[in-house]
Amino acid sequence: MASKLLGSGRRNLISPLIDVVLGAFLVLFVLFSAFVIITRGGRVPPPSFLREIALPPAIKGQSYVFTFPVTGGTGQRHFELLGELPGDLTFETGSGTIYGFVQPSRGRTVRDLAFTVVVRDAVGSDTRDATLRVFPSAVPLDPEESRFQLVRPASPLRPGRIGRRYSAVFGALGGVEPYRWSSDGFPRGLGLEGGVLSGVPAEAGSFVGTVRVDHSPGRFRYREALYEWPGGSENASVQLQVYGPLRLTERFPPGRMNEPYLGALVANGLLPDEEVEWSGLPSGLEVSEDGLVLLGVPAEAGTFSLDYRVRTPDEELVAGNVEIVILESVEPALGPATLQAWLGEPTRQLLPVRGLCGPLRFAVEGELPSGLEIHDGYLTGTVQQGGLTTVQVTATDGAGTSVTGSITIRVGPRY
Repeated sequence: MASKLLGSGRRNLISPLIDVVLGAFLVLFVLFSAFVIITRGGRVPPPSFLREIALPPAIKGQSYVFTFPVTGGTGQRHFELLGELPGDLTFETGSGTIYGFVQPSRGRTVRDLAFTVVVRDAVGSDTRDATLRVFPSAVPLDPEESRFQLVRPASPLRPGRIGRRYSAVFGALGGVEPYRWSSDGFPRGLGLEGGVLSGVPAEAGSFVGTVRVDHSPGRFRYREALYEWPGGSENASVQLQVYGPLRLTERFPPGRMNEPYLGALVANGLLPDEEVEWSGLPSGLEVSEDGLVLLGVPAEAGTFSLDYRVRTPDEELVAGNVEIVILESVEPALGPATLQAWLGEPTRQLLPVRGLCGPLRFAVEGELPSGLEIHDGYLTGTVQQGGLTTVQVTATDGAGTSVTGSITIRVGPRY
């Protein structure tokens, strides 16, 4: 009987303990799952190539263009090609485009050139292997696969800016050289020559341009058979946005040590290849990813002269200088104080606020003398009735810090 009671007591003690352990494990599992969902949900996906890359063939004696398709990521992308390209083809690292004119030669061999393409940005990178097949000018793939086609960049084209040199590369496959290129609808200053749209835009706006390429009739022999090419043409419409001159507005208010700071350059349409560089930052401040915002918690006081410049990989567009005042750290306070106003005379007196960074918002508890108000940190107006009035004033800065103090207003005649 005693052993049965002892066994029953042990089970009564162990069951609640097991329930507690299982409950704690379940809570931890739920919290971990929520953490994974939240952190994964807020992450920007890294850049990645859209699909397995199948490059169109390059034929000697013809122009060539191909842009590697990428999705995801953020900010400016940088491409790198590891391997061999024909010496007359160019790889553009800013857009991931292979372009150029494949020069004819006496060789009759079909060449396969293998290489690796890498894309990187601020979030991550992706890598793909690709192969470019280069055919001699007299040996097309076959009559069907070598049909004439216009190869264009993605629409809309990358944006441009008035006064900045611009280029976009088009190409053609198949047909018979020489190609004849023409365009219409693009801004003044841009022209199409040899499949390259280039120049310096002279007007801003949104444009829909048309590119047309014609090829000549001709014939070639392939596997003992003679094929004839009829003349033909292809055209495509693309969108192009051209921005006006770069204009920047400087908004850098004074700050205070050990308190959050936020200042910015306001830009009208910074292009993807335009970067903002800074020098002379006080300790504690840093620059946002786009280079337009200064933020942080200043660790030193003083007046700081900061230089900035907006540039592309090839040229400097705008340069400037701003001064930022960082004040010593003090305990925020407002008043108490007594302000004097004279009967029938305009008054403008600064409220005694310290330790806050402007701009400030004010709220009054109580009733000010008739004719007076608080505007932009000043007691202003004209009062017609004498007396002594005390109100509670609250000041709040952009960081949300508030102070409240007692302000007494004495109104009387001037003797």
